[in-house]
Amino acid sequence: MSDDTLRLGVVCSGPTMPAWQAECLRRLEATTDTRLACLLVDDSPVDSNGSGPRRSGGLSRRLLDDHCQSMTPVDTAEELRDIEQFGCSIRTRDGRRRLDEVDDAVVADAGIDALLAFAVDRAADSVLAAPPLGVWAFSHDGAGSPPPGFDELLAGDPVTTAELWRLAPDGEAVPLRRGHFATVEHSLRVTADQVRFGTARWPAQVVTDVQNGHGEYVDGDPVSVEWGGDRTPTAGRVALAFGKQTKALADIALQGAANWTVGVIDAPIAEVAADPDGVEVEWLQLSERNRIVADPFVAPVGGNPYLFFEDLRYDDGKGTISYLPLDGDYRPDRIRPAFETPYHLSYPYPVVHEDTTYVVPEMAESSDITMYELHAPDEWERVATLVSGNRGIDPTIVEYGDRFWLFCTRLDDLPQTNLYVYHAPHPTGEWVPHANNPVKTDVRSARPAGTPWVDDGTLYRPSQYCAGGYGKKVIVNRIQTLTPTEFAERRVGELTPDPEGPYPDGLHTLSGYGDVTVIDGNRSVRDTYHARRRLQLAGRAALGRLPPSPNVVR
Repeated sequence: MSDDTLRLGVVCSGPTMPAWQAECLRRLEATTDTRLACLLVDDSPVDSNGSGPRRSGGLSRRLLDDHCQSMTPVDTAEELRDIEQFGCSIRTRDGRRRLDEVDDAVVADAGIDALLAFAVDRAADSVLAAPPLGVWAFSHDGAGSPPPGFDELLAGDPVTTAELWRLAPDGEAVPLRRGHFATVEHSLRVTADQVRFGTARWPAQVVTDVQNGHGEYVDGDPVSVEWGGDRTPTAGRVALAFGKQTKALADIALQGAANWTVGVIDAPIAEVAADPDGVEVEWLQLSERNRIVADPFVAPVGGNPYLFFEDLRYDDGKGTISYLPLDGDYRPDRIRPAFETPYHLSYPYPVVHEDTTYVVPEMAESSDITMYELHAPDEWERVATLVSGNRGIDPTIVEYGDRFWLFCTRLDDLPQTNLYVYHAPHPTGEWVPHANNPVKTDVRSARPAGTPWVDDGTLYRPSQYCAGGYGKKVIVNRIQTLTPTEFAERRVGELTPDPEGPYPDGLHTLSGYGDVTVIDGNRSVRDTYHARRRLQLAGRAALGRLPPSPNVVR
């Protein structure tokens, strides 16, 4: 790096490029101490052997990429007008695009630290050795590859995985970033857009790690990779993909509606997480078919513990917060209203600090994460906006080390998939975003699912498994690294619904208070009332008009 500025060269087809690639460059330019130094445009002629800049599988790709926002051409000529352009040579053979030649003098004179190569999956050894940080490429961007999510849709895999690699010789590569996205069965377009736009920030995040002194993985050991090559979908596989999407729309109409409720377990949360099969749950039994309760948490008020939870009626779809005394008598007629706003409310997360009880409910529609002080179960006083302009989902606060940490996802950024972290010296703030948000991209374990806890000095974080649908089960993660500039966690356990129990179809909250743990559970219901809702949802899904709600499949 020259003058502490990291300089990147970009290998592309020209200044007019797909929208997701343009977004990738914008994020790089917005990164501190980073500069786009030059564009290397493929000037190889198209020949009869298929070499040159043409991508293979034109008709199939057009059918599958039609209406994908991520592939809409964007002219970046004005934005990149001050960036020099040079030629490069790319050869296409057997569906693989190999960056064969880059002028060494261009790389040296421009002071390029890394090359970001779009639609390339191989590079000549001389090219790989030219920039100090190597050549970076996306796994889902191969010349002969179908759109991301296509193979997973046909295989019935609920998870679509994407990677950013540093290319190495002999078909190997060093992993720089990996993410796991939901395969949206009824819409390959949505899957492809989520993956492409969701990975567009990754090169900027690698740059941020390098700038913060955490980029040692860029020089890690390469591994064998299987991506690339000609995997152009046949007409039969394209037809099968459209058939599977149609069936998925029908399934939305036919599947049962969610019937969530809450349950109490007389055991500490760490014990429940360690042996979930050995617990007994006392469930709150609701009789109203249009009402659900979920997201339970226990908080002390005036020296007495109360069970708070989301209370929602399907008639208006608007959640409020209700409560019950935590005294063993969990009859529905004892439920009382605790808090209501013009916005949908859920996930009433409690924070007890210096003998004061606060609650941070999810209220993403307000565009802020807000904290309230509890003077009584039904008397809430707003005390602080923790993070403004953040449509936070399931905001979760824990004290660990020398500060407080807030975990959440965002309604406006893949709410089941991208994990955001903030930190502060006090629960009321000032909250500072992690240097590399979102710190994790994983539909299997990003979204918070209850109370983190510390066991033998180690922090554990419950999260939701949302692959294949909302609220399938709870994943337990062990936090390995948590600093203002670094984050890492590893999955170490899971809690699944009891298939023989009264609520076998979902579990998405695990929270603790002393020697008590509270959870929620779901039982799918099929009746005339809910069938009408499912048909409406299927129609809106077919038109691409499902609302951006993280809980839309309730």
